[in-house]
Amino acid sequence: MKKLYRFSVDYGRMGDIESVFTEDDAVVSKCIGKEVYFGEILGKHSNISVELEESQFEVLSDDPIVIDIIEKYIGKTGHNPIGYIDYEVDEDDGEDKDESDDEDCD
Repeated sequence: MKKLYRFSVDYGRMGDIESVFTEDDAVVSKCIGKEVYFGEILGKHSNISVELEESQFEVLSDDPIVIDIIEKYIGKTGHNPIGYIDYEVDEDDGEDKDESDDEDCD
């Protein structure tokens, strides 16, 4: 079931990472414990990464009408951490090798 989530991580003086997005609750549950690399989103050389924890996600709504309106008119705000699950480059062929299928977080 799709839900509206708020994702929030506090990095102290460097800043915060916050986003609002819709995602299936099963996908979010499977991604808990996965490493996410955001890169330099808090400034040059910040190299931000975090292990996803349940406490970083807040369910704002599970009402299908609200979710439809949000997806239709707003979309997402900020950085959806599910789209930043770590990838590893396969040394043999130079292709990206997904360590943890970001669609399912298997």
